[in-house]
Amino acid sequence: MGVQREQIDLIDEFLGNIWPIWSELRSKIGHLKSDQKDQEIEKLRAVYVSDWIQKNGHNLPENVQKEFVGISFLCKKLKNDEPIEIGEEYDGRFLAKADLCYVNLKSYLNDMKKEISGKQIIVTFIDSSFKRSFETDNLECWLGFSVIDSSLIRTPRERASVHRIKLVITEDVLDKWGINYYSSMSNVTENISKDMKQVAFQIVEDHISEQLKKGQLKEKKLPPLLKNTKNSNDSLPYNLKNILYPDKKTFTVEIEDDNLINQSLEKCLEDFAQYIKSEERMSFWRSEKGKGKKWVSKPEKHAKILLQTFLNGRFGNSIDTFEEIKSGAGYVDIFIITPNRESNY
Repeated sequence: MGVQREQIDLIDEFLGNIWPIWSELRSKIGHLKSDQKDQEIEKLRAVYVSDWIQKNGHNLPENVQKEFVGISFLCKKLKNDEPIEIGEEYDGRFLAKADLCYVNLKSYLNDMKKEISGKQIIVTFIDSSFKRSFETDNLECWLGFSVIDSSLIRTPRERASVHRIKLVITEDVLDKWGINYYSSMSNVTENISKDMKQVAFQIVEDHISEQLKKGQLKEKKLPPLLKNTKNSNDSLPYNLKNILYPDKKTFTVEIEDDNLINQSLEKCLEDFAQYIKSEERMSFWRSEKGKGKKWVSKPEKHAKILLQTFLNGRFGNSIDTFEEIKSGAGYVDIFIITPNRESNY
C-alpha cells in the first residue's frame, strides 16, 4: 500500500509540476524560433523534463513508464539540437504518444486512487450447526460470524461486530442439486453430508457479501434465508471441488468507495439530458422580430459550455475534460474522464 501511495504522489507531481513545463515546450514544436535565447530556454525545459523522467520513471508501474516514451524521445532530440518534424512519420508517432500522455496518466492515477480508496471487510465464521427437519426433511443451518474492517486490525478500534443467520434449503432443492445423498458414511451425521455443508456455507458467503456491498448488514440477527424451488437454480450453481468449506473459516469482501460508485458518467449524462430538456431547452433559441425563433450562434459551443458546467457541478475538480483531441482523420469535440476511469466523448 505504501509503494502505491508513493507512485500516486509521483504521478501527481508529474501532472501538476512537470506537465505544464512540457506543455509550454510542446507549444513551440513546429514553430519558428525567434532567437537564440528562446532556443536555450526550450533546451533547459527539455533537460528538466527529461531528468525528472529518468530519475523517477523507474519507480512507477511498467504500463505507466511506457507513457513517457514519446516525451523522452522528443526531449532527447531537443537537448541535442535536433529538429522535430511534425509531418514526418517517425516524429509524428512520438508526438501523438506524447500528446496522449496526460490523458492516460490521469486515467492510471484515478484507477490507482480508486484501488486504495475502497476498503476490505473480513468475515469470519465463528460457529455453525446443521440439522434435518423431522417434519419436512429440509436442511436447517445456523451460522454465526464476525465482521471487521481490515484497516482497524491491530489498532485500538479493532472490534468486530457479531451476527447470526439461519439458512433453510428445502429437500426438493437438495434433490434438484444432487446433494441429497451420502457417498460415505464417514461424511454423514444425522443425514447431513459434507456436500450439504459446503453448499450452505457458500450460499451464506454470497448473501453476506451482497449485503455488505449494499451497506445493509446492520442487524445482529439477520432475516432467515430460504432456498426453495422458486428462487433457486435448476442445477447446483457451484463446483464443489472449489469450495473449501467447512474447513475454511474466513473470506474478504472488497467494498468500493461510495463516492466513486455514485459518480457514474452514464448517470450524469442522463441527468444532463433531462436538465437541458426541462430547464435550458429555450436557451438554444433566440427571437428575431418578424422572423420567429432561430438557433443561437454556435449552438454546439453553447451545449459544450453547459455540459462542462454541469460536469464540474457533479464531479468538482475530480473530473478531466479535453477538447479538440485528434482522433484518426478528425477531432473529438470533448473527451471526459471521471474519477472511476469511465470515459466518453
